[in-house]
Amino acid sequence: TFDGKGHSIVGLEIRNSVSPAGLFGVLQEGAVVKSLNVLGKVMPSGESNMVGGIAGENHGQIRNCTFTGMVYGSSDVGGIAGVNGVSGSIQNCRVSGDIQGSLRTGGVIGHNRGIVENSKNDASVNMAKVDPQISMEDINLDISMDVTQWTGIRFTDAASDTGGIAGYSSGVIHECSNAGTVGYSHIGYNLGGIAGRSSGYIASCDNTGEVYGRK
Repeated sequence: TFDGKGHSIVGLEIRNSVSPAGLFGVLQEGAVVKSLNVLGKVMPSGESNMVGGIAGENHGQIRNCTFTGMVYGSSDVGGIAGVNGVSGSIQNCRVSGDIQGSLRTGGVIGHNRGIVENSKNDASVNMAKVDPQISMEDINLDISMDVTQWTGIRFTDAASDTGGIAGYSSGVIHECSNAGTVGYSHIGYNLGGIAGRSSGYIASCDNTGEVYGRK
């Protein structure tokens, strides 16, 4: 159990070739991370699969946590966790900033097989690619501002399975909300305010973010 007691870890930066990647690489079944705020950049090089702000891969519990910053990867990319396993649960978490990936990318979780509930995403998801040298101060000035106001932007490549909460979910998403912009006009496949693609259960969720894509 890692109890942050409401404190913050500021300046997390992961750029090495590591997978899964996050503040915690893997949380195994029975592990608990709670009451923690993380601000930073998770941008691993190499294959960059299973990338998350709190955990790359979660099979335990992540509760009452926030992540503010940038999470960039290839597949299974999320603001809180890249992959949430069958035994994994994410509760009362919140994400702000910018999330980018090519396959199964979500504001909270990239690939959800477990439970995600009472969580909110304010981050942009696959909206644009931002200069990795942009400062945390620029992100923190106004998380809700139009990303086109930032410097060093280039449009994202086509991505699939992109959602405000989860990129792809075969598990449960309950009482979650998304306010972040998802996708870019005429680019990308399988996009949604809550989930880009789902074979699971979604209930009592709401989306107020704009959703763009090709299909």
